[in-house]
Amino acid sequence: MRAAAILVVFGLSLWVWTRRPVLLLFLWIATAPIIENIVARPNISPLFRHRDIVGFSYNNVPGFRIWELFTVDRLVLLLCLAAVYFRHHRQHVAAPKLPSPRSLRFRTLYAAFATLIFVSALHATNVLHALNRTCDTVILCYVAYLIGFMLVSDDRQQRSFQSACIFQGLLLSMIGIIEHFKFAPDSTYRISGPFPFWEDLGMAVAVALLMLLGRIEEGGHKKHASLAWCGVGLMAAVVYLTQTRTVMLSLFMGFSVSLVVGRKSIAPVIQRVFWASLAVVAAVMIFAPQLLTANDMYQRRLSNLDTFDWREGPYIAAGRMMSAHPLLGVGLRSSRDELSNYLRTSEAEHTVFGQSSLHSTYLVVGAEAGVPTLIVYVLVLASMWRVLADYAVQAPSRNDRVWGLAVFGVFILLITSGFLFDTFFEPTVCNKVVFVAFGIIHARWIRLQGQAEPQASQGEVSSDLADLQEGRYGCSTL
Repeated sequence: MRAAAILVVFGLSLWVWTRRPVLLLFLWIATAPIIENIVARPNISPLFRHRDIVGFSYNNVPGFRIWELFTVDRLVLLLCLAAVYFRHHRQHVAAPKLPSPRSLRFRTLYAAFATLIFVSALHATNVLHALNRTCDTVILCYVAYLIGFMLVSDDRQQRSFQSACIFQGLLLSMIGIIEHFKFAPDSTYRISGPFPFWEDLGMAVAVALLMLLGRIEEGGHKKHASLAWCGVGLMAAVVYLTQTRTVMLSLFMGFSVSLVVGRKSIAPVIQRVFWASLAVVAAVMIFAPQLLTANDMYQRRLSNLDTFDWREGPYIAAGRMMSAHPLLGVGLRSSRDELSNYLRTSEAEHTVFGQSSLHSTYLVVGAEAGVPTLIVYVLVLASMWRVLADYAVQAPSRNDRVWGLAVFGVFILLITSGFLFDTFFEPTVCNKVVFVAFGIIHARWIRLQGQAEPQASQGEVSSDLADLQEGRYGCSTL
């Protein structure tokens, strides 16, 4: 059954790819969570996963099943990357010049980060599974960046990418509402849609929510403004129904930072409405957090003042892992197995048989891959921050600045949620979407730098600008 599903998905993907590769990318974004669920679990409802049947196994058994090599994400992203290569080969485009140091900074840092993660995977408890997860996250995120940089070039394709993200969010929101009513009798149930964890659903919908707000601010839905705002309300409701405080707080931070950075690009009325809304949310978070966590499980934790007990033990263990193995860490995807070795019996009270996730991307990187890898990862995020913040302020048109602010808000959402949940090493479509969007912005940022510094560009930026204009990076409509 699973093999048949994989073959059908591969055949349809190949058929779309032969006609218009960029369309395959957009269809993948819009439907990836459900299609991936169909392929992985063909005998179970592809709409949502009840936690009684979802497997929380971290695949710690030796090796992995052969079908795990054939995922929808790998198939689509590698086909899209191949489209760029074949286009260059078919048109006999000259090999691109080396990018300028300014634009090469992110790629250099990311290459160093990927290399260190690969080394960490080689001394993991389960090497094959660690390499498999490295491919699904570190490698595919960079492939997604290259696709955004090379394939999604003009304004029309950028808007199509934005529409695909919004469609995915609306689809996931409708699934979340159906799931909520289906399992409403269970007062402790939290919706997760087609994802294994509710944080994944909250992140995916929050990304689409920021994209939709950016489209509304651009004026892209003037004829259907009421419907667009209904979509915003629907997505916000689903984020709330996931009962994921991590995503709620991260969405709050994404809004706030974007409003501060883009205060000259957003209409004053809209700014006042957003700030008033954020003030209400902040007041609720501080003075009445129980309103944001209506779930019975959370109510019991809040009333007993043990909200953070389930995080305290893993955080202590992560610190001890970094102290014991500062250079190479304990091995990628090995912290769960090693947790009990770094906790006393009393500290392991709020774990599952001495095992638990570290609940933080930064702690995962530091504990599993070492402190140097954590430093490089932070530098990667800093380089992305600079590009996105610069573009959101310096883009030539207001719509471009608003689009940049939407992506910047999504980026803030990703890095903030990483403090309280492992967002990067979960192989979901959300991470890849963020890197596709960053690739689009990075290509435009290079153009912008070339236009802003016409004299300096002859020695440093002009090579990138020429490559982009001549299509050497694939920046032309396919």
